Amino acid sequence: LWACEPRLVSSEVGYRKPAAGFYRELLRRCAARPDEVLMVGDDLTADVHAPREFGMSALWLNRTQAEPPAISTLVSLLELLPSQA
Repeated sequence: LWACEPRLVSSEVGYRKPAAGFYRELLRRCAARPDEVLMVGDDLTADVHAPREFGMSALWLNRTQAEPPAISTLVSLLELLPSQA
């Protein structure tokens, strides 16, 4: 599991998610292609739909499970860790 450094803060980048400029800057700073990035977040529009339109993989962090999952979801970030089987 790898995380990009530095972290992006929208107010510092000049673009707020779901603006394409935010994702372009993310890719630039991480020196990554869209197909190399997995976005994970709790906002369906900003963290899932917009990154997918930009060519990234994305998972919805649906901790409360208030809505039935219509897309790939996680209940906890721990699900991203390798299994200790």
